[in-house]
Amino acid sequence: MRDDQITGVRYMDATVLRVTPLNETGRPNHPWAMTFHLDEPVQVGVGTLEPQWAFGLLANALGLRLAVGLVADRGPWLRADVQAVAESIWQRRRIGAAVEWWAQADPGFRWYTLVPWWRHEWDTDVWPLKDADDRQAYAVGYCRTVEAYDWPAPAPLRDLHGLGPATQLVYARTPIEPPAPGLPPHPGAAA
Repeated sequence: MRDDQITGVRYMDATVLRVTPLNETGRPNHPWAMTFHLDEPVQVGVGTLEPQWAFGLLANALGLRLAVGLVADRGPWLRADVQAVAESIWQRRRIGAAVEWWAQADPGFRWYTLVPWWRHEWDTDVWPLKDADDRQAYAVGYCRTVEAYDWPAPAPLRDLHGLGPATQLVYARTPIEPPAPGLPPHPGAAA
């Protein structure tokens, strides 16, 4: 990613984020998914990852690649809640993680976004924060492509469908509430 430039960034607010570790084959390990509910929204940016050495037809032949960044206010101190999310992504740096986030939409609905395979990038300074001294990228990565995704139960969408070839991101509007904070309940555990 170091020789690439991130362009065309679009931001989405997020008040709930879930980080799910992936196993060696890239399949999500849902029992170990950690959900974070934030008091103040953060922004998750999605941008195009453009190689600096490829121009014109060569760049198009490589296909569109996406980069993601978790961005929040810097303030006089770093936000501990956002640092916890970034730490959860960092802990999965060897293989990667599935990262989901939710934001309020119309009454009774939420915007839902899934990056099925967020691959950690060490250098958060690669995230383009133009003229934003009060903001910081807490976590940066790129979206690896997947051909399928094992959805958790309960699923975050009503109309689940298979992912198309080379999926990097899923974006939808859903009436389903996000999961509770923390780890999911262990099956068979006492209520």
